[in-house]
Amino acid sequence: TGRLTYTHVTQKNVLDYAYNLPADSSITLILGNGDWEYPFFGKAFQYRLYPVTHPEEFTNSDWDKLQSGWLIINKKGYPDLIIGSAFELETVLPDDTGYSDWQIYRKSQ
Repeated sequence: TGRLTYTHVTQKNVLDYAYNLPADSSITLILGNGDWEYPFFGKAFQYRLYPVTHPEEFTNSDWDKLQSGWLIINKKGYPDLIIGSAFELETVLPDDTGYSDWQIYRKSQ
C-alpha cells in the first residue's frame, strides 16, 4: 500500500476528493503557503498538474486559456480571487481549523 504525505490534516479532505477525479485528468492548482503539490499527482501519478503561482494577476481571458479540466484552489491564501467564467464551482471543502478553504471547480463546457 502506497502512502502520500500531506502537510496539514486539512489537505486530506481535498486529496480524497481529488483522488476520485477521472484518471488522466488535468488539474490547475492554486495552493496556499505550505501546501504541497506533489500529492495532487495522484496515488499512481494519474493526473497532470498545472500550478499557478500568481493567480491574482489573471484576467478572464487567462482563465479561458487554461487547458485543464479542473481547478483546485486553497482560497485561504487568495480570499478575494475572482475565478473566470471558464470554470464552474463544483464543491467547497472548508475545515474547522480555519487553515484552509478548498474549492474545486470544473471547466465549463
